[in-house]
Amino acid sequence: MITKFGIKIGLILWVALAAFLFIFGSGKEAADPHSINFWEIAQKSFNILLLLDIILYFTGGNLKNFFRKREQTIKSEIESAAESSKELSARLSETKERVDKLAVEIENIIQKARDEANEEKQAIIEKAKKEAQRAVELTKREIELEYSLASRELKAQIASLAIEKTEEILRKTLKPEEAQSLIDKSIEQLEQVKK
Repeated sequence: MITKFGIKIGLILWVALAAFLFIFGSGKEAADPHSINFWEIAQKSFNILLLLDIILYFTGGNLKNFFRKREQTIKSEIESAAESSKELSARLSETKERVDKLAVEIENIIQKARDEANEEKQAIIEKAKKEAQRAVELTKREIELEYSLASRELKAQIASLAIEKTEEILRKTLKPEEAQSLIDKSIEQLEQVKK
């Protein structure tokens, strides 16, 4: 059907071309080099139309089938590309969502680490304060104990010196019996002070 139609068109074009050539040109070149040579244009057009007519005649429906198949192939490739584009868009969206979620998770982890570090810092500071307070209290107790011991020793030395001086004075002025009684009283007083 296409072949018969192509032949009819070819014949009509042949007749039209012949009429055109008959009316416009004799086939000789014009004297002016810038003028249009209709004969040459007509020959080239005729050759092209004849070639197309021959191609249509021998290929017939095959050419039409080729172009249909090619059209279907192109359509399916376009549809496939569109589906791939949709899939890639969906994957891109999923990936963006994951990246956003990961960014939020990372920020949460960093904030949690900062909070834990601050808590740990505060705990270390509190522990250091308690240890410093304990050290101050222990030092105060040691000072008080040293003071108490030094005070007792000083009192004992003072009492010992007082006894010695008293003994000297009493030996010079007292009788031995009176001196012995005073010494015994002083020793008792010293023993009470040492306690």
